[in-house]
Formats: sequence, structure tokens, C-alpha cells
Amino acid sequence: MLRRGRSRIHTKSLSAQLWDRVRGVEESLVEARNGLPPVDAVYPRGRSDLADALSETLHFTFPALPPDAIAPYRAVLDRLPPLLVVELRSRNICSCLGHHHEWPNLSPRSHTLAKQIDGEVGEIDLAIDSIRAWEPRPLSTLAAVDAAGCAREELDETRFHSAILAVFLHELEHLVFPARVESDVRRHSDDFYLNILNFQLADRFGLACSI
Repeated sequence: MLRRGRSRIHTKSLSAQLWDRVRGVEESLVEARNGLPPVDAVYPRGRSDLADALSETLHFTFPALPPDAIAPYRAVLDRLPPLLVVELRSRNICSCLGHHHEWPNLSPRSHTLAKQIDGEVGEIDLAIDSIRAWEPRPLSTLAAVDAAGCAREELDETRFHSAILAVFLHELEHLVFPARVESDVRRHSDDFYLNILNFQLADRFGLACSI
């Protein structure tokens, strides 16, 4: 999981499960690219914007990256199960940006899907609104963007989708390689975030990100 502080195994609380039943959930299938299996995005009723954010990230941000940017996660992508379930939330009570869910703690939906496809299903969750507010590295680039007359809103969206992708792949690495320690997995995702942000800033704004 990606969070500020100590890592621990995540189990959704009973109250959270009951609230999901009362509020209701919706889902949409995201046909991903670049070696990703189909993604079943599950989100609270009325929050389709959470699914839209993930869909845009997987449909546009991820495929636009050069092969060398994706290379560090190739071993993860090659070992993913044939279907991923991603529970999308606004925020997590624990303040984590995401979690990977181990087999005993999968949602009933994922267990049902595993039976339907007669295969393995991987499950993670992402706290999309928390990811939007997350600033893993202070960027002095912001002043340069303003000075260059670039659209600040476009820059914010670029950072947002880069962060979603970094947290998404962070949790997938935990899913595929559960024995890896959090510090190593986090270092991988931090480096990936900075690399893809640099690529996109250079490609779209002609700028580089500095820390």
C-alpha cells in the first residue's frame, strides 16, 4: 500500500462494507492497453468521475509513455492475473492512497468473478480524491509553467494522471510480488512517477520537473 507511515495488510472494515451496501455501487469495464488485463472498475453510486479518472489514465497516459518508461514494471505486467478488480474510493479512513487485497480478503464480487472466468482475479483499491491532493515531490516547475503561459489546469491534470498511474502500478507490484518490502516498492513507484512526469512535461510543455 502507498501511505505516509507504516505499511500493514488491509482489510475493509465491517462498517465500510455495510455502507457500500446501503449506498450502492456501480461498475465499468476498462479495456486497458500496454499489457494490462481488463479492469473492472467499481465505484460508489453517483461517482462515475472516479472511474473516468482511472479510464483516462489507462487509455491515454499509460499508452503514451515510451517503452523505457514502462520497462521497470514489465515483470509486474507479465505476471498479472487475467482480470483486475479496482475498487475506487474518494478517500480511505487510514489515509492510504491504495491497497492490494490478498486472496482471503477479496470482495465477494471478485470471488464471484473468479468462479465465472474459472481463473484468478487480482484486486486493489485506489483513493482517487486523495491521489489528486497528493504532492509526492514539491515542483519548482510550477513557476516556470506560469511564466511560460501554460495552462495550470492542464499541468494539474497531467500530475494527477501520473500520480494515479504510479499508485496503480505500486499496488500491482505488491499484488504480484507480495514478499517485496514496502520501501523497495515505494522507491520503484517514486522513480516511475518522476520519470513519467518529466516525460510528459517535456512532451507537452517543453519543461522538466525539478525537486
